[in-house]
Amino acid sequence: MPTTINLFNLKVNSISCNGSVNIGETVHNSHVASSKSTGMNSSFGDFSPTDSLMENIYIDPDQNDQANIANLDEFIASQT
Repeated sequence: MPTTINLFNLKVNSISCNGSVNIGETVHNSHVASSKSTGMNSSFGDFSPTDSLMENIYIDPDQNDQANIANLDEFIASQT
């Protein structure tokens, strides 16, 4: 059966670490952050334009920050 989601307004003030915003049917398994970026996006007020500053170079000598190598988390997703 299809899912219908009607959104009038969605406002997210902050997402940090390995957070996500999910709308609808979502299954998460073994959260992994494979890429990194540094920067910020700001908007002062509800109707003001956004301003973003991003840095495309990020030096990360350890390469693996999470257990994405040989991760054996069990994946169970049943929709009945």
